Amino acid sequence: MFKNQVNTEPNRVFASQQKDVEGQVDMSVVCFMEFDNGMTAVFDAAMDRTQIDYYEIIGTKGSIRVPKAFIPQMYNGEAHIIVNTTNGTYREEKVLGHQYILEVEYFSQCVLNGEIPRYMMKDTIKNVKVIEACFKSIEKETFIEV
Repeated sequence: MFKNQVNTEPNRVFASQQKDVEGQVDMSVVCFMEFDNGMTAVFDAAMDRTQIDYYEIIGTKGSIRVPKAFIPQMYNGEAHIIVNTTNGTYREEKVLGHQYILEVEYFSQCVLNGEIPRYMMKDTIKNVKVIEACFKSIEKETFIEV
């Protein structure tokens, strides 16, 4: 189902932000990304509106929705995943675990063992390049190649 769609990176981005007039603090951002495989993604983040605690991935064969995504401690570490298909069927799955605790435990084990997985470093560098392109896009008000 996801042939040629995994491990792809954004090749260009467009980002726009809104700042607080008085303090010039970033209040919200919207970003549009184009990927090497022709896919697109949009995300937004904001501090000046009602808290949104979900994300959704929409594709040509269905969607995946995580309605309680970002504050696992409020839900005893339980996350629901809803997978919808274009023919109207869906299934629900549950994931249990406090993601922030698991992340800290994993990172701690890496430090204690003196091992940082290579993919983490590569992914971090790729993420920073995309973030830098987003800031440049905000500054230039245009699409930026990553």
